[in-house]
Amino acid sequence: MSVGSDWSEREVTLTIQDYFEMLLAEAEGKPYSKADHSRALGAGLEGRSKGAIERKHMNISAVLIELNIAPIDGYKPLANYQHLLATEVARFIVDRPDLLARLQKINDEVPDFLPATALSPASFVVDPPELVRAVDSMRGAPLKYAVRVDFADNDRRNRRLGELGERFVLDLERQKLMDAGRDDLARRIDWVSSTRGDGLGYDIVSFDERTDSERLIEVKTTNQGLRAPFYITSNELRASEDHRDEYRLYRVFRFSKEPRLFILNPPLSSRCKLEPKIYRACF
Repeated sequence: MSVGSDWSEREVTLTIQDYFEMLLAEAEGKPYSKADHSRALGAGLEGRSKGAIERKHMNISAVLIELNIAPIDGYKPLANYQHLLATEVARFIVDRPDLLARLQKINDEVPDFLPATALSPASFVVDPPELVRAVDSMRGAPLKYAVRVDFADNDRRNRRLGELGERFVLDLERQKLMDAGRDDLARRIDWVSSTRGDGLGYDIVSFDERTDSERLIEVKTTNQGLRAPFYITSNELRASEDHRDEYRLYRVFRFSKEPRLFILNPPLSSRCKLEPKIYRACF
């Protein structure tokens, strides 16, 4: 097999199947080994290197982001994928409605109780994903294979999940301030989306324990992974621009299984790719 040759349909299908086994395990909170998967897959691909398999998995991540599905956390999206790969990923999903149903069920889960935050609030915080260059589009993949589920919109509509995510961040902020000996500031935290409504463009007013300055926190919660897309309103974006020094976006992910979060500082356009999705029509 020549280096750099296009992958066959058989190779692509086997790699997609392997990727989704890992994706479902990760979404369901089940342990798995990327290395073991790579070795087992490589044995059936007749000469594809470990690096080539890794890149193909990263290509699948890029396709899934185009389809508004969160990819595996450990496979950073990589553009310039085969048209065959894009088509076959979409076909694989559409031909398996049970797969989408499982992902949908996981995405819509609401935990029975909030995770304990007293041990170490910092242990829940991870680095935000780096902004990769815009991935290629589906480049003409047949419309009949388009995937219609919008998990980001489901997150936006799941008010109970959003409320619990805000409570989780509220508890983290209070614990962080108390750990710093700033009980006075902890008592002043205001869950403004509850006490004053959701029109401010942020959910929580907290404080910096060193400077006493306000922190205006917008919380976005999902049961999907690190790179799951999310919606931000024009009002929230405006608030991030009007209050650049104070504003923080807390992205809570894998909330029902193993909650973690990362923090984005304004300008948000430098930390993630913003795409206009909703338009207001009037007469």
